[in-house]
Amino acid sequence: MLFFLMGTTQVFCSPLQWSGNGHYYDIVLGNSNWTTDLTNASLSEYSGVKGHLATITSLEENAFILNSFFHDTEFMVFIGGRDLGGLSLSPPSEDVGKWVWYDGPENGIQFYQENSSGGTVTDPYNYANWALGQPNRSDIHYLAMSLNTGSWYDTNNGGYTGAPKAVSGYIVEYSTPVPVPGTIFLFVGGLMGLVGAKARQSKKA
Repeated sequence: MLFFLMGTTQVFCSPLQWSGNGHYYDIVLGNSNWTTDLTNASLSEYSGVKGHLATITSLEENAFILNSFFHDTEFMVFIGGRDLGGLSLSPPSEDVGKWVWYDGPENGIQFYQENSSGGTVTDPYNYANWALGQPNRSDIHYLAMSLNTGSWYDTNNGGYTGAPKAVSGYIVEYSTPVPVPGTIFLFVGGLMGLVGAKARQSKKA
């Protein structure tokens, strides 16, 4: 897989498409901060489609990302989830331990709720891939993924507390399927042909 360097950041040249949803995914490597990465991902663009930090809602999607960007040692990247309890010093009780997707089409949708017995996945996706014992700290509120195991960890905004290794990048997702070259022209050509056929039928009538 080819990539190029931009300062301290590595950017892969060609995002990879997952057939499960038609979305494209890429990895950006370098010193990471979750809130900065959230902004940078939203400013990225591929074939006219805006990006966002990846929002992983199924085992299959998680496996695709792991297999696409696997690293043979423990390697951490940010993805687009966070604990709403970390938004303020005195959060509402209902936000404590409430993990939501914070970007993309799933923005605001909860995927996990911490509780006294550990926690549980929530509707509508009922999916999370926490490492054993995670999330385990009430003072760190951001979601990172291991590209060695596919497991998720809670960490702080700078990505150096809570996870096995410091976070060294993020996964960007382009959620709107990128048109296959020529698809639009074929569609328009077919539509014009259909309109022409109907016009000829009207004249015969």
